[in-house]
This record gives sequence, C-alpha cells and structure tokens, in this order.
Amino acid sequence: MDVELLVIAECPGADEVMKLLRAALDDIRLSQMPFAVGIVDTDEAAWPRRVAGSLAFIVDGTDRAARQT
Repeated sequence: MDVELLVIAECPGADEVMKLLRAALDDIRLSQMPFAVGIVDTDEAAWPRRVAGSLAFIVDGTDRAARQT
C-alpha cells in the first residue's frame, strides 16, 4: 500500500494531520507503514493528481476524500 498526504504550501494543519495519520496507521496495525508528504502549490499541480483539496489522503494513487463518479 502506498500512502501519501498532500497539503498546500504552509498549510496550518499539516503537522497535526501528520500526527493523526500516523496514529490511524498505528491503530490498524500498520505502524511500520511509511507515508510521504507532498506539497501542492498550484492548481496545475493538483489537477493531474485529481486532488479534491487540502488536505488530501492519497492511498494507492486515489484521493480517498474525492467524490467517486
């Protein structure tokens, strides 16, 4: 499983959300699972990733908060 947290530059909640993501992974017995943190600084950078907004949780290439159509 590939896990990534995408945030906008200087996101005020990024540190807290990183802690929450780590705790969530720990809770489901994935304490060894690493995750990447990416900065989305333009609309052009967000578009190809199909990022619904900041903060975005990407699991195996899919934004888990995006509307599925």
